[in-house]
Amino acid sequence: MDDPRTPPSPIPVRDTAELLFGHDPLPGIVAVERFGGDGVRLYRRHDGTVSMAEDQFRPWLLAERAERWRGLRAGPVIEELAGEHPLRYLVEFPDWSRFLDAVQGAQDAGDRIFRLRSPVEQYLVRSGRTLFKDMVFADPRRLQIDIETTGLEARDPESQVIVIAIKSSDGVEELLVLEHDEAELLQRVTERVRALDPDVIEGHNLFNFDLPFLATRAERVGVSLRWGRDGSPVRIGSGTSRFKAGALTMPYTPAYIYGRHIVDTYQQIQRYDI
Repeated sequence: MDDPRTPPSPIPVRDTAELLFGHDPLPGIVAVERFGGDGVRLYRRHDGTVSMAEDQFRPWLLAERAERWRGLRAGPVIEELAGEHPLRYLVEFPDWSRFLDAVQGAQDAGDRIFRLRSPVEQYLVRSGRTLFKDMVFADPRRLQIDIETTGLEARDPESQVIVIAIKSSDGVEELLVLEHDEAELLQRVTERVRALDPDVIEGHNLFNFDLPFLATRAERVGVSLRWGRDGSPVRIGSGTSRFKAGALTMPYTPAYIYGRHIVDTYQQIQRYDI
């Protein structure tokens, strides 16, 4: 029996790097998005251009026992992993819906499992791929956005967007001003976002003001904010999430832009002194 006072053997440097940064060497992935039942889209930036490729993934979980999974109609693939950890069975499913059904069944039965809730996280962990691998800070294209409005309540008919300032990490700087009507201004900024094709959209208080305000005004004037890389509109979450920085907890309204990351600097400054 091993002496518990004996420290564990150090992990080889090469293995440590793979654990931290993923074992797959594919560089330049700037976004991963799910599509269909069992597919993901990978967006990669190389030499200033972005390409898209599709890949398949199988939802998975880790379980203590193999027996309960072998009889499932979902037809999971079960693999016993090396090591002595209790959750040593890797169980993979054909698609996300059958994975969710299996998770619910395990919870109802009181079985101990581990699973990631996000299909994108599942794909990245299982594939060993990593976002922004081999990229430095200047490599992803970043776009900063700020808006000026005539009011603070987007549903107020008098609260218009009158100015939208944009600035990109590669030197583009523009001030879009209301000229004819609000719909035309929102259409112009949408065209600029799609033309500049940023990997990251940044701004101050984006989640709690700018993005919900823009989305509400766009809906009111009949414009689709098609900022997503697949042409989909900005999506505002229906509930409230919580951002935590040390002892501070702040509510915010999540927003999603397909194929692009959102960085709210109002949240990030809360981390600055922690």
